[in-house]
This record gives sequence, structure tokens and C-alpha cells, in this order.
Amino acid sequence: MVTFSKRRNGLLKKAYELSVLCEAEVALIIFSSRGKLYEFATTRHLLGENLGTLSHKELQNLEKQLEGALVQARQRKERQIGDMNKQLKIRVSLEMSSVEAEDQQRTGALSLPWNEGGDAATSAGTSGFPLLATPPEVEPEPILQIGYNHYNVGEGSSAAVDTNFMQGWTL
Repeated sequence: MVTFSKRRNGLLKKAYELSVLCEAEVALIIFSSRGKLYEFATTRHLLGENLGTLSHKELQNLEKQLEGALVQARQRKERQIGDMNKQLKIRVSLEMSSVEAEDQQRTGALSLPWNEGGDAATSAGTSGFPLLATPPEVEPEPILQIGYNHYNVGEGSSAAVDTNFMQGWTL
């Protein structure tokens, strides 16, 4: 901020010297980075004062000068804002890609015994949970049957069958 103050004062001094030495009308408008306005004019007309003594044509010329200065200031400010916007977009995209890379590292670091030695297909969505390429081999547990086996009289032979099931009770 000290550099800005020194340069601003230097510009104002040069503008004054130019107006005195060359007998020129000089107007200087400075906007700080915080948007504060600093201005200098050799005639008070450019500051909007003592306009009553000006003719219609002089007022039109003054208006054109002010509009031109305003257009240039707006264009410069729009360029600066556009450049800042581009830089912010680049920064956001870089941060998003680094976050995605971290997510991939975290999900890639998850090691499951049935995924070792083979690539696990990942889900089509963005959940980050791996789909199993092949499910783990599971041996069936022994089955415990409580109750009796339904036996129809017309089925099978009349010979005794060695099973663990008892025929139904008869009353």
C-alpha cells in the first residue's frame, strides 16, 4: 500500500507539472485496488464545478471526455475481473482434481482378500465402493432339520429306509 501511495502522489505531481509547463488541461482519475477514487483536474469543470459559465458545445465536449474516461476505466476493470475469474476457475479445477486423486488413492488403498491378485471392477457411479470381480468361495454349512420328513404312503418301496427322519405320528 505504501508503494501505491508513493506512485499516486508522483502521478498527481507530474499531472500538475504538465498542466503548468505546457499550459494543458489535465484530468487524472485513479482507482485504488480497493476501489477508492483519486482525481486531479486543472480546471474545475472536469470535477463538475463551475459548469454554469460553459457554453453548450463546451459542455458536450466535457461530457464526451468524461464518458471516454469512464469507458476506459470500465474496460480495464472488466479485464481485471475476467483475469481474476479465470485464475479462480483454474485454482478450483486444480483443487477438484487433487481431491479426486486423493479419493482414488484412498479407495485404491482398500485391500480385501478376494480382490488380491485381480482387478476389482468399480461401480459405474461415484460412490467409490469397489464391486467384487469374483465373490469369495464359501463352503456350505451343514443343514440342521428339525421336525419330520413328509412321507406319502404311495411313494417309494415298502422296504425300510435308513434315515434320520421319523414317520409322522398316527393316532
